[in-house]
Formats: sequence, structure tokens, C-alpha cells
Amino acid sequence: EAELLAAGSWHGVSKNSGIWTMPVRFKFDNNVPANVATAVRVAIAELSTETAGVLSFSECGSAGTPNCGSNPHLKFRHKVGGGCSSPMGQQVWPIVNTIDLDTFCDSNTTSEKGSIKHEIIHSMGYDHEQNRCDRDSFVTINLANVQSGKEHNFNKQCGSGWSDVISYNFGSIMHYSAKAFAIDVTQNTITTVNPANQSLIGFRGPI
Repeated sequence: EAELLAAGSWHGVSKNSGIWTMPVRFKFDNNVPANVATAVRVAIAELSTETAGVLSFSECGSAGTPNCGSNPHLKFRHKVGGGCSSPMGQQVWPIVNTIDLDTFCDSNTTSEKGSIKHEIIHSMGYDHEQNRCDRDSFVTINLANVQSGKEHNFNKQCGSGWSDVISYNFGSIMHYSAKAFAIDVTQNTITTVNPANQSLIGFRGPI
């Protein structure tokens, strides 16, 4: 984890879970279309470059990398209608972190590659920026406007096993946008304490 903390400002709250050995192995479920697999490979290559190699990856079955087998690894699955999601941190059992990609996070556009990176970073052990324990000094969460069943995406992580990392980063790829999971899309679910920072949140470009 010490190596991950040196990567830069893309993360804000980390789960003290299993530590991945680099390079992280990954593979694709049989249902993943070729164009989606390409988008994932491009996002992974960019993520490695953008973290200066702190995060590195190797596709199972490729040259020099054996099949995933019983080794911890990421598995990408295309799940239309299921949303984009990832486990938080390295899973102990089963050893595979299954990352689900929906139709709004499965292409080679800048924003959708950003969403793929967002889910991978969850698997590395990092939660949403707005879930930091110190978040109330920086943002206000309007839970009354959050869709039912989505409230957990805004839970503060203040318990044992969680650590705020570096200073609050409004431009983090792990920060939700202003109207994320809004019931009334004319109203914010996240409002920055300083209005000057409002336009910074929800970034999904290069980290």
C-alpha cells in the first residue's frame, strides 16, 4: 500500500485490505465483446502510464503471463443494465475481483475509459472521494435527493480499516458529479462548500 500512496492525487480514502502484487493479473469473461475488451486494455495501459507504473497489469494468457488460475486477479464482465461496479479492495474469497461494465462504461471515449479506471481503482482498494471521513469540510451531501438504494455510495468511511489519503481532491477520478444518483436532476446531490470548486467534481479524464 505504501507504493500506492505514492502514486499521486487520484485517490482519497483507502481500504486497508489485501495488497495487490504488481503486475495485477486480469482477464475477460466470455461475454465481453471485442470492442469492450479493447476499451479496457486501453484504459489499463493509460492507468499504468498515468500512475507512473505504480499500478501495472498483465493479461492472463498473454506472452509471459500464465493463466490466472488460483492467483488473485480482475475479471471484466459485460453486464448490460447492471451498472458499472467493482468490489472494494482485493477479495480474499473468491480470489477474483469481478468488475461489471454496462453500456455507459464500455467504450473507448475519454469519459467511459475514465469510468473503467474508476472501477479498477475501487478494486485496488480506494473508495469515492466524497466518502472521506473529512468530507463535510468540503462538500454537502443532499441525501434527500439520492435515489432509494443508492445511499451507500455516499457513506462516510470513518471506521477502522479506512484511511483518508492526502488532501481532498475535487478533481479526483473517484469523485462523483454534482447530480450523481439524483431523484430530481435539477437539484444537486453533492454541493461543494466553496462554490468555486463545484465545476471540478465528476471528472473522468486522464488522472
